[in-house]
Amino acid sequence: PVQKCSYTRLWYYAHHIYSREKRTNMLQWSKDLSLTGFILPGKPGIICIEGEKKFCKEFNSLVRAMNWQLLKLQHEELGLAQEDIKFDGFKEMIFDVHGRDNKHQDLGQFRQYLMISGWK
Repeated sequence: PVQKCSYTRLWYYAHHIYSREKRTNMLQWSKDLSLTGFILPGKPGIICIEGEKKFCKEFNSLVRAMNWQLLKLQHEELGLAQEDIKFDGFKEMIFDVHGRDNKHQDLGQFRQYLMISGWK
């Protein structure tokens, strides 16, 4: 049985996430490690993962082993309980894309999604 407060949520900021291979790998790793959260591809890129601390740590190692222009662990939420998990599954989020080559996400829509989902 999983101990109470053994869950973690990690928020990453990336200069950009364009690579289909990176995105596919992260989707597969999250499934293999029973993690939930999302990838917001484009420029900038955002990754949020949540789940058992040991599996978040493993995901972190896998993600950091990839080549990035900039990848920063922006925020860590430690000591969460299972009921603090906010996402069902792990998915790629797409909002109105724009900009050169249609690679920029609408961060205003992303912020609105977070607010509607109960994030402050």
